Amino acid sequence: MNTSIAIERMQEVIRTDVITSSEADFLATHVAFKNVKVIKGGEKEVGDRFKLDTEENIYKKYIVNKENKHQLIIVRGPSGAGKSHLIRWFAARIKQSKLENEEILFIRRSDNNLKGTIKQLLALDAVSNIPNKDIIERLLKATVTVDDNKFRDMIYQNFIVEIKNDDSTEVLSTVTKKNLEALLQNDMFQERLKHVGGPIDRIYAKVSSKDSGGYKDVVALFEKDDFLIDIDFCRELEKRGADRKAIKIANKIPVEEEIAADIAKYLNTFVDQVIQSCAGIEPGDFEQIFKDIRHELKLAGKNLILLIEDITAFTGINKALLNVLTTEHTGMYESQELCRISSIVGTTDAYYDEFRDNYKDRITNQFVIPDNVFGNNQDDLFEFVARYINAMSLPKSNIENWVKEGCVSSEYPVSSDNFDERWDFYEFTNGRKISFYPFSRNAIINLYAALQLKTPRNFLREIIEKVVNDILYNKKSFPGFQCTYLPNWNPINHGHVLADEITDEIVLNRIEKFIRIWGNANLFRTEENGIEYLGGIHIGIFEDLNMPVARGIKTTEKKASPHSNANKGITNLQDPAQKNINIGKDKTQNKIEISVEDKLFQEERKNVEVWLAGGTYSSFRKVRDDICDYLVTAINWQSEGVSYDAVMRVIRSRNLIGFERQKRASNENLVNLPANRETQEIIEAFLAWRILGNCKWSFNGAVYMQYRVAMWTQKIKDDLIRSILEVDGKELDYFKCACTAEIYRLILLGLNGGSTLNCITRDLVIGKNIKKSKTIPM
Repeated sequence: MNTSIAIERMQEVIRTDVITSSEADFLATHVAFKNVKVIKGGEKEVGDRFKLDTEENIYKKYIVNKENKHQLIIVRGPSGAGKSHLIRWFAARIKQSKLENEEILFIRRSDNNLKGTIKQLLALDAVSNIPNKDIIERLLKATVTVDDNKFRDMIYQNFIVEIKNDDSTEVLSTVTKKNLEALLQNDMFQERLKHVGGPIDRIYAKVSSKDSGGYKDVVALFEKDDFLIDIDFCRELEKRGADRKAIKIANKIPVEEEIAADIAKYLNTFVDQVIQSCAGIEPGDFEQIFKDIRHELKLAGKNLILLIEDITAFTGINKALLNVLTTEHTGMYESQELCRISSIVGTTDAYYDEFRDNYKDRITNQFVIPDNVFGNNQDDLFEFVARYINAMSLPKSNIENWVKEGCVSSEYPVSSDNFDERWDFYEFTNGRKISFYPFSRNAIINLYAALQLKTPRNFLREIIEKVVNDILYNKKSFPGFQCTYLPNWNPINHGHVLADEITDEIVLNRIEKFIRIWGNANLFRTEENGIEYLGGIHIGIFEDLNMPVARGIKTTEKKASPHSNANKGITNLQDPAQKNINIGKDKTQNKIEISVEDKLFQEERKNVEVWLAGGTYSSFRKVRDDICDYLVTAINWQSEGVSYDAVMRVIRSRNLIGFERQKRASNENLVNLPANRETQEIIEAFLAWRILGNCKWSFNGAVYMQYRVAMWTQKIKDDLIRSILEVDGKELDYFKCACTAEIYRLILLGLNGGSTLNCITRDLVIGKNIKKSKTIPM
């Protein structure tokens, strides 16, 4: 990576929203979609009635549309999966192909709100020639900015107006509607619905021209949770003297939560009317303007390809839009002289669920992008990272010139000073190579595997941006970002070996994170062609990052090539169409089978890591019981002055040891183990004993772990003994206490044999006197 250029270019290239990146950067970082699910028709659940295809095949078969058919194609998937990216690629591909007799209307989602979309529409050349100037005038007025609070009030009050004038009883009864109207007019409830992030805020963000911030992928509809209130809220309504109708419906909601769902469903029927009313748009305006566009194109002998990145940008007029998109140019509509329209529309799965069935019935095809768009293909993941690193390392002019020349893949520009043989690299189809710096193959795979949401947007924001930022501005402590999960050491005892050598906790954490994520998660020191590697990482990289080089464990085994395509966590399923892509020098595919026991052990170790970082650990009880059982047998208690009776009492209560931040009260334990690395080692040793060894010390690394446990036992023994023998810092004479307790028992049961303490002999105290006497002396 050319760091000097990357500092300037990073913010330009790393755009988590594709609409804000330049066309040159977009094309330079684009990785082809190879597993798009193609579904015929609008049905969402189709089982296995679909086929997987590449973006290029989809473009040639559906977008080019040689049969000149009317089409309404939906591109759907979860937020961040790449819907807008694919649609933008279609637009770029169409522009490159220069299709004859096709007018292209590409409506970007802009700020993903209605006003931004209307501005885009009015700026299109195809709109300037339409005859209905009144409609254009109204749409222009709709783009005028209104004061934020005033606009929110307009939206809120218009819902009340719609309820007042609604005669239907399909969702809510007339009485319930009257009560709802009173509740909406209540100041306290109004404040609740208008709060930041509430339903009015969501709807406002989808209409206003202001920055929609975090609402770009939010549907502008009411939800059940918006109306869920508790008893305290109802009591406060009464206390403030709210209308009795408002109180009546409010009191029902905590008891019958389905009422909240019914209210949300009912108000959602008015969203379009309210938005159109507030924006000053008449219901038929949008349909008419598109009819005029299609009519003018028909007269000019052209057809229309309409690409819409996100249908939620049409919030308030999306039904009108769908009416336009489903109107064909033949049959009953032939007399209107409309051109053929082929529409490609992006939407989330959640919003697609809101489509009416009559609209779904008229959808010709769906292109579905999964949330895990990279699937099991690590090649695509590597290419994704390589393209972004390359684009950040090149001046913008280099990429712009490549785009002007037609985006020829063989001429794809690659940073000439961005190859460091110490780091893993990626080889593009034109044979040019780029180092993955500051990543390694293992780092890419491990960091991706740790993501909860495995979408390109999330990977770009949470991994690529953070790692690049870290190396540019924080190289001396790289990797310094927080990692929620580290791959397990393999062998498991190597972590303890490193901890014994590196005593500085900060330095230890840094090296451990680097080796476990960037390397092979081991301390093997190997040599190949005169070059030394530690944990699969070139020694020179440690030195370059100003990181101490651990002694490691020398081995004669050959390390896997740093450029190999070694599998760790993701199975590579090579796409037959992409066989010309090289991933480094060695293309060997290694499939690692992990046993059930290993998987369970890795999960438990992950949980211990979370606890060590400040979280909680749910398996304390099992581990505590195993450690307690071990300590009872490992320590010769009686030789240490602890009576057998005292030890047995502790065993039965399982109170020998406890852990920091466990749910059980800390004062119930004799010794509480802190959340540190030493405790982590002991917990992991007993987890391995139970899971890997099936309650035996017979597993890989067991000897070393036994040694660590034995050393720890000697260290903690004195504290345990002291805790048993002392109370509040004072040593107790357990034998004396036991004798005193026995004397009291003999007296209370009438077994003392006389009326004075002199009658209680030594033999009587230590004898087996468990039977009660027939008479109890008074």
